[in-house]
Amino acid sequence: MKPTLFFTHYLITYDCSDSKRCSLLNRLLRGFLYQQQYSIFEGELTPSQFERVKEEIEKVIDAKKDNVICYPLSKNTIFAKEVFGTLKYKITRIF
Repeated sequence: MKPTLFFTHYLITYDCSDSKRCSLLNRLLRGFLYQQQYSIFEGELTPSQFERVKEEIEKVIDAKKDNVICYPLSKNTIFAKEVFGTLKYKITRIF
């Protein structure tokens, strides 16, 4: 019997002061999530994927100058989104 994977929906944003680090963060997050705006990403991650993302983020950023904010959205979170304009990607599965 295959184990059931547990996914959490995340909204991850970043702000960094160096264009090279911004590019590295952008590339890293695009490998796991859907890019909604330049520094805003959204999607589902398993716990192990999220741990890997955090480890990689810590390698890229300068903690004194940059910040990355991860918002986990659980099934108990009221999830409503209003979009004005056009999204790059449409998230088809939420919870």
